[in-house]
Amino acid sequence: MKSHAVTALLALALAVAVTGPGTARAAATPPACNPPANVFDVAGTLAPTTPFFILSNPSSPLRAFLLGTGTFQGHVIWQPITAALSDGCHENSRFIVEGFTGIVFVEGPLATTLFGHSPFPLLVVTQPTTASLQVHFGNEPSKPVLTFRSNRPVLLLGQPVQFVQIVGLEIIATH
Repeated sequence: MKSHAVTALLALALAVAVTGPGTARAAATPPACNPPANVFDVAGTLAPTTPFFILSNPSSPLRAFLLGTGTFQGHVIWQPITAALSDGCHENSRFIVEGFTGIVFVEGPLATTLFGHSPFPLLVVTQPTTASLQVHFGNEPSKPVLTFRSNRPVLLLGQPVQFVQIVGLEIIATH
């Protein structure tokens, strides 16, 4: 049964990868970035065929989205970056997913550099899982762009992990 779930999720991942970035996706447009900051909370139910972006800043070299089922809660912060540094926003957001089964995808230039193509199915979750995800985009290059922690093992490149972090060109993972 588990192998059927993995096969189904990977088939779904391939379908998303083949359709590419032109596919309609939820929450793809970030809010305007006006001083002092935009702070808002989100909550809802994931739809199995609608990607839910957790890092969607078009300026970010890495964007991340969930595709699957479960519920989510999030606290999103968009803060202007000083014009001398950039023309955009910092994004520092936290999400909790509960009962999540599906795939955590990454896309963008950094995903292509790290994995060879974009979008890339970073994590495959075959059993209902509770996880926290933190995302960051800004001018602090040593800060993790994505941090994932779960209450049970999920699959990263076929290997079970409970913690994954992407910092620059490094992927840190532990079971």
